This record gives sequence, C-alpha cells and structure tokens, in this order.
Amino acid sequence: MKKPYLSFLKAEDGAVTVIVALCMTIFMIITAFVLDFGLAYIKASDIQNAADAAVLATGQLLPLRADDEAAISEAKNSAVLYAEKNGSGTIPEQDVTLGDLANGKYTSIQISI
Repeated sequence: MKKPYLSFLKAEDGAVTVIVALCMTIFMIITAFVLDFGLAYIKASDIQNAADAAVLATGQLLPLRADDEAAISEAKNSAVLYAEKNGSGTIPEQDVTLGDLANGKYTSIQISI
C-alpha cells in the first residue's frame, strides 16, 4: 500500500532553490567577515602610520636633557600634534613617553595609541 503523505519526500522539485539559498547565505556571511576584518586592518594600519609619523617628526628634537621640562613638553606636544595631523584622533600627552635615559638625556620616544 502506498503512503500518500510521504510522497513529498521523494519529490525533488525546488531542491536547487534550497541549495542556492544556503550557498548564498554562506557566501554573504563570508563576505561580511572579509569586509569587517579588512576595514579593521586598514584602520590599524592608519593608526600605526600616524604613530610612526609622529615619532619620526618628534625624533628630530632628540636628544633632550632630562631636566629641561620646556623641551620635554614641546616634544610631547609635537608628537601629539603630528599624530593628530596624520589621522589618529586626539591622543593625551600621557601616551607619549620619552625613554633611554643616557648621560642625563632622553634618546628615544614612544607613542601608545
């Protein structure tokens, strides 16, 4: 005896539509991840470029005497200015650190963005 209520399980009409819909969904999810991670990579690269430009521009002021507060403040302000000009947004002066104190002079600079 034939079971009429199970006949739809053997019918293959519309099977391609289901497969295409599933594949399109997976493709759209993959595309979304690629775009999201690509934009994050570009943003990180822009921020790194801004920090590099600020350090290179401020590095010309080095070496600085450790007891010269005016020169240290000028160097930090210069680093903040160049970082902002190159698209990093507003960074606080506390994110600019002078390092490698040798013979009473700072010989390196670092920016944390």
